[in-house]
Amino acid sequence: MEITAMAHDGRGIGRHGGMVVFVPGAVLVDTGYTGYVERLLDTCLGAGVRLIVLTHGHLDHIQNTALLMERLGVPAALHPADLGLLTDQQSQPLSAQAGGLLLSLSRHSFQTQAFLPFTPTVELREGDSLAPWGVDARVLELPGHTAGSIGLDVEGHSLIVGDAMMNLFRPGPSCLCS
Repeated sequence: MEITAMAHDGRGIGRHGGMVVFVPGAVLVDTGYTGYVERLLDTCLGAGVRLIVLTHGHLDHIQNTALLMERLGVPAALHPADLGLLTDQQSQPLSAQAGGLLLSLSRHSFQTQAFLPFTPTVELREGDSLAPWGVDARVLELPGHTAGSIGLDVEGHSLIVGDAMMNLFRPGPSCLCS
């Protein structure tokens, strides 16, 4: 198994770029902000990505999805509890257990940034397998950050969790919850 993370550019909080999981097929986990699309596209084309998995429906994880679905010719997958976020980023109110600044920044980006509309054609739920797309991984439901947050148990020894965990000052549970 190979996992290639393209998740942080050093410019600060919320700069997501996506992650590609290879074995022998490939899935792209989250599509990140617009500034990453060409880098993601190059990596995905070279890896033979077969599916885009969205860990949740927040803007910083989905902004490139429509373009990548079209250019790669692949479906996108999302837990159905987050479908409402694709038409209204504020449909699941956020609260902060800590990190009021992060909450304010998130709300601001939801109000000021846009993304091209898309429709996921694969619904992901607890226990679903990604084997049909060539990856030995199972879906874990991780509600909290959003109602439909998910993670992936890859080959029984690697866990991809989206924003269910955050590493602001030290690794820990997400401080933003729906």
